[in-house]
Amino acid sequence: MSQDHTSTPIWQNLGLIQTGVDRLDQGFAVFDGDRALVFSNRAFGALLGIGAVVRGVLFHDLFRLDVDGQVSGVLQERDGIEIDQYPAEKGGLVVVITDRAGEQRRDGEIQALREHNALRLAHDELERRAEVRAQELRTEMIERQRAEETLQKLSLAVEQSPASVLITDVDGIIEYANSKFFEVTGYDSDKVIGHNLKLLQTDYAIQEQYQDIWKTILSGQVWRGELHSLRKDGTRYWEFASISPIAAPSGIITHFVAVKEDITVRKHHEEQLLRQAHYDQLTNLPNRLLILDRLTQALARMRRENTLVAVLFIDIDHFKRINDTLGHDAGDQLLRESARRLEHCVREEDTVARFGGDEFVVVLTGLRSPLQSEVVIEKIAAAFAAPFRIEEHEIFSSTSIGVTVAPLDGDDPHILMRNADVAMYQAKADGRNIARFFTQALNEKARVRMSMESRLRHALEHDEFHLCYQPLVAVTSGRIIGAEALLRWINPDLGEVPPVRFIPLAEESGLIVPIGEWVLHQACRDMRVWLDSGLCLSHIAVNVSSRQFATGDLAKITAKALSHNGLSSDQLHLEITESLLLDDVPRVVNILRELVDMGIGLSVDDFGTGYSSLSYLRRFALKTLKIDRSFIRDVTTSADAAALTEAIVAMAHRLALTVVAEGVESTEQLAFLDACACDVAQGFLLGRPMVSKMFATTVRRQT
Repeated sequence: MSQDHTSTPIWQNLGLIQTGVDRLDQGFAVFDGDRALVFSNRAFGALLGIGAVVRGVLFHDLFRLDVDGQVSGVLQERDGIEIDQYPAEKGGLVVVITDRAGEQRRDGEIQALREHNALRLAHDELERRAEVRAQELRTEMIERQRAEETLQKLSLAVEQSPASVLITDVDGIIEYANSKFFEVTGYDSDKVIGHNLKLLQTDYAIQEQYQDIWKTILSGQVWRGELHSLRKDGTRYWEFASISPIAAPSGIITHFVAVKEDITVRKHHEEQLLRQAHYDQLTNLPNRLLILDRLTQALARMRRENTLVAVLFIDIDHFKRINDTLGHDAGDQLLRESARRLEHCVREEDTVARFGGDEFVVVLTGLRSPLQSEVVIEKIAAAFAAPFRIEEHEIFSSTSIGVTVAPLDGDDPHILMRNADVAMYQAKADGRNIARFFTQALNEKARVRMSMESRLRHALEHDEFHLCYQPLVAVTSGRIIGAEALLRWINPDLGEVPPVRFIPLAEESGLIVPIGEWVLHQACRDMRVWLDSGLCLSHIAVNVSSRQFATGDLAKITAKALSHNGLSSDQLHLEITESLLLDDVPRVVNILRELVDMGIGLSVDDFGTGYSSLSYLRRFALKTLKIDRSFIRDVTTSADAAALTEAIVAMAHRLALTVVAEGVESTEQLAFLDACACDVAQGFLLGRPMVSKMFATTVRRQT
C-alpha cells in the first residue's frame, strides 16, 4: 500500500535531499512550526558568518524582524545579501539566503573563466593549427625530399642507363643526351647538343620510315621500331628505338624523348641464324630450303618472260666410299671443293645449292632452249675430270646428273626436284659420270625402283636370297678347281630379280653390308659341304663391296665365317674392285693387310676397266687378276684386245699372280687363252651359274 506524502512536513523529508542542497551556492534552511531549525545546508551558516548551524536553534536567535515581520539585522548590512522566507507546511518556514554580490563575482569569474577558456581554446586552436601546419610542412618537406631523391635516382638511372636517351624539342633539336649515347655514337657533347637529329641518319635509312616516325609522334602516339644509325667514325649500327612525345598540362607537345638500344650484336646473331636456316654451313651454298625458294622465284620470272628453267640434280659418284674409308673430314673437303668447282660452271644469275649429303642442285634461269643446259653439264664434267687432292691423296671423282626443264616437265618446284632426282638415279644406273634428262618413262622406272628397295629391305628376313656358283676351270686341264659365289634374289611379287638391278640398289642403300655378310657365311657353309662330300676344290671366290670395307670389321667377319665352317684361309678368295685399290685410304689399306696376314687370297675383279696402276699390284700381296669380259669378248676379232689380254697375262705372271679370264663363251676364246698361258677361265662355255647341289653334281661328273 502506497504512502501519501502530501501531509508530511517538508522537514521530515529533508534528509532525503541533504546531499543535493549541500551543493547549492544559496543558503537554505527549514524551520518547523515552533520556529526551530530542522535542516540547513553548508552555504546557510557560511552566509550568516557563523559557520555550522546547530539544529534546533530558534529562528529569532538568528534573525531580527522589523515591524513588518521581515528579517533584518547584520545580514542586511552586507551588500548584495538577500534573505527570502517562505511559509511551509504545518506552520513551518523556509529561509533562502542569496549572495547577489557573490553571484556577480562568480558570474564574472565564470565569464572570465569563459573568456579565459575561450582564449585558451583559441590558443589551443592556434597551437593545433600551428602543429597541423608544422606537420603539413614536415610532410611536404619529406615529400619534396623524396621527390628530389626520386628525381636524383631517375637522373642517375637515365645517365647510367644501358640504353641511349635523347630529348629534343618539337623541331628535332637535341637538348639532352645521356652518357650511353655518347659512348655508342662516339660523338662529343658540343657536336650533338643543339644540333638536329638528322646528323645521325644514314644513307641506308628509308625516308618513308622517318616520315612515319614524325607523323606518329606529332599525333601524340609512341613510335617503336628499328633504325640504322650512324656513328661518328662513319660506321653504321642497328638500334631499337622508342620515341615518345612529352606534352605540357595544356596538352601541347613540347618535347620528344627517344630511348634507343644498340641491337647490332643481336641483328648479327639474327642474320647468322637466318643464314644457318638458309645456307649450308659446310659449303656456304644455299641449302634445300633456300633453293626451293630460289626455284619458285625463277619459275615466276619464267612465266613473265616466257623463258625456260632447268634444274640439275647432281650426285657425286662413289662419295660414300670416300667418306666411309677416308673419313668424314676428307669427305667434307671433297664436298667443299666440289661446291667451288660447281660455282665456277654457272652464271651469276644461276644458283648452286647443296641439297643434302653429296647431292647438289643447280637452277639455270632465262634459258631459250633445253639444250642450253648441256653447256653447263659439259663444264661440270670437265671440272670434275681433274683429280681432287684430299689429305695428300689423289682422288678421282665424277658426277651423275639428272636434268628436268620447266615448264616442259612441270612448273611446281617440288615436282621439278623429284623429276631431276629420278633422272639422276637413271644416270647412276646407266654407269655414272653421265647426265640424263627426265622423261615419263624414267618416272615410272623410279617408282618401280622405290618399290624394289622397299622389298629388298625385307629380303634377308624373308629368306629370299640364295647363292649360285659358276665353275672356275683350269685352262690347261679343263678341270673345275673352284667356284665363284653369285647372289640371286627371288621375290614373291617381283619374281627373279637380276643382280644388275638389285646389287647397285643394295650398294647405294647400304643393305649390301648385311647381305654381304650373309653371302660370306653361306658360301663357306656350301664349301664345307662340298669338301665333306669328297669334292676336290681349291677355293671358293666371293665378291666383296667397298661398302663392307667401310664398317672396319670385314676381317673379323671373314675369320668368323671360316672358323664356323672349319675352312682354312687359303680356301677363300675375296674379289675386290680395282677402284678400291686406287683410293689410297688408310682404313682400306689396313683391312687389306689384315686379310693378307690371315692368308686370305685377294683377287682384283674386272681388271683393266679402271685407272689401272702397277704400283698397287706391287704394294698389296694379291693372288689373282681377273681380266674383264669386255677384253675376252673381242680377243678373236680385235688385234688390240688380243694384245692387251696377252700383255695382262704376261705382266701378271711376272708378278707371280694367277690370271682368271671372265666371260669365256666360245672354244676360240678358250683356245686363245690357252695359247697365251692364261691360268683359269670361267664363262657360259665352261658352266653357267648353278645352285649348290647342281654344282656338286657337275664337279663329280668330271672325275
